[in-house]
Amino acid sequence: MRRHEKKPKKNAKANNMQEIITKAWNNETFKAKLLSDTHAALKEQE
Repeated sequence: MRRHEKKPKKNAKANNMQEIITKAWNNETFKAKLLSDTHAALKEQE
């Protein structure tokens, strides 16, 4: 990347996805629910 080019900013959706992945990585119960019932697991995150 050149010095005058700006780095792209992460949006809120990307940050939220990163939080979900981190939680699933660290919490086996959440990971299992995320894999078995994704919609319900994500709804609980709101």
